[in-house]
Amino acid sequence: MSNIDTKVKIPSLAIVIIAAGNSSRLGENKQLITFNGKTLLQHSIALASFLTDKTLCVLGYEAEKIKNNLADIHFRSVTNQNWKSGMGSSIATGVEYWTSNQLVSAPDAIMILLCDQYLLTIEDLEMLYKSWKEYPNKITASQYSQEGNSNDVILGAPAIFPSSHFPELLKLKSQGARKILEQNRMALSAVNIKNAGWDLDTPNDLLQLINLEKSQLKSHLNQ
Repeated sequence: MSNIDTKVKIPSLAIVIIAAGNSSRLGENKQLITFNGKTLLQHSIALASFLTDKTLCVLGYEAEKIKNNLADIHFRSVTNQNWKSGMGSSIATGVEYWTSNQLVSAPDAIMILLCDQYLLTIEDLEMLYKSWKEYPNKITASQYSQEGNSNDVILGAPAIFPSSHFPELLKLKSQGARKILEQNRMALSAVNIKNAGWDLDTPNDLLQLINLEKSQLKSHLNQ
């Protein structure tokens, strides 16, 4: 009997960037807020593209305006026509794209990434990715405290869901995927991603972002 060479299969990862909401609490389109010379959505696309070429933006509110604003950037997008029903429907839209589209191969796992976590770095996503590759059959989620409040530890996005959890993600409607994380808390891999605790939801959050940008600029000029 002859020996047959077998190749080790490298798990494939797709990323779904959630950018469909109307930023009702903020009062303006957060996807197009700029920070360090890039819109928040541009920043998320750049991070995602570093890990994989399977990157998808789920748009909704003012989708055409966003696409026109980012016309110079090549990115794949789909519009969730039911974005008003909640974040869960946008997650389901993204997962459906990767699992039902005959033009793309289905991934082994999907990372859910929010477009407004403006402090996330490539290193943060790399840590998450490496942890998932170590345990590819487990959910791998970010663990952080909300804006530095160490008394409130949260499991959340960015998070990687293996294909065994795709059916649950496809059923999401109004709520996001945090319930799935909580239900699997004892079985998932949690990675400390401090930067995930900073996002943009309210005018006060925007003020913090602006002040941080000014502080970084001042520090750069003084060097």
